[in-house]
Amino acid sequence: MAVSVKMCIFNAIIFVILVQIVANSPYKSQQPAKAESNLSSKNFIVSVKSKERVFEKMCDGYVISPKVVLSPAHCVYNFRNSSFFDKSELFVDYFHVNSTNYAYLENKQVETLVYPETFDVITMRDDVALLFLKEEITEATPLEINSDDKADSIYYIDDEEVVRTNVMTKDACGKFYRPASLLEGMMCVKDDDFSMSKAVFRNDKIVGFESWKNNVVDLTYPKVFTNLAYHSSWIHREMKNKGEKDYGVIGILCYSLFTIWVAKRSIKTNDDNAF
Repeated sequence: MAVSVKMCIFNAIIFVILVQIVANSPYKSQQPAKAESNLSSKNFIVSVKSKERVFEKMCDGYVISPKVVLSPAHCVYNFRNSSFFDKSELFVDYFHVNSTNYAYLENKQVETLVYPETFDVITMRDDVALLFLKEEITEATPLEINSDDKADSIYYIDDEEVVRTNVMTKDACGKFYRPASLLEGMMCVKDDDFSMSKAVFRNDKIVGFESWKNNVVDLTYPKVFTNLAYHSSWIHREMKNKGEKDYGVIGILCYSLFTIWVAKRSIKTNDDNAF
């Protein structure tokens, strides 16, 4: 009995020592720094899906105009057929909340799918695509695309929490991946907890989205993102060719005010009809 008590005390002491060692270790995970943002992922993120798998999200899409969704090109590429999905096979869906606060799933069909001819499914070169919709997503607040290469004040949104992260230099990223695989238009983003969302932002503008990463679940490896500043000219040109408005800060503000006005009119009309 005395031996059992001594063993229990000994094990307790060892446990306390180990806890202290871990608590004071310089290698313990650090809490990511918080950042400020007016963005809410519920206002601009949609799910990109195919009709052959309606219940399976292929990737997130990002609304940059009421009828335009930005997406990685590899998400709309059918690897089984080694070709892009036909526009008739694609749609986006999102949760819509009506005037009575009832939420339901709504979808929009794709009218045109556009991607760079230089996209390479092996190297992930130019991994960006635009989905032009048949109808507007009036509930969304369109994102503006970051058009400069500044790497400071980058953040991601994780479950509505805004958290700072870092864009690595090409030399630093080359320690994890072959430098030859890091092509123009790509950037490495550090991810300390491996739970980062699929896009990063700066000053409430979308900077890039995840393109590819190391297949091994290793927290030390960064993720490789599509750098939208590199592709911004192509995006704006394609939107102009399709007659879509390029939403800047003023355009987004005006569109938001218009959406609020329409919503208030709709609520007033419903109230009037109730009497």
